[in-house]
Amino acid sequence: PYTYNFTNIVSGIGAPNLLVNVTPFTTPLIAGQTYYLPVTIMNVGPLTANGSLTVNVTLPSGMAAPATFTQGAWTCTTSGQLMTCT
Repeated sequence: PYTYNFTNIVSGIGAPNLLVNVTPFTTPLIAGQTYYLPVTIMNVGPLTANGSLTVNVTLPSGMAAPATFTQGAWTCTTSGQLMTCT
């Protein structure tokens, strides 16, 4: 149900190889409650990923996120169903 993409990624032999996993919810979500969407990013490539990273996650229909928020080192904005975190 989630789609995602990266920007600022260098590709090629010996480049970083970033994988993303968005963990789906396994229980019904109650209206008005706050939930955290676990997004895990892992570099399985042979080189370090340097510089900034932007992750875009398209939220399922009916799910909303605050217009702006921070979580750990990430700063995120939301426009409609598109959540962008850097």
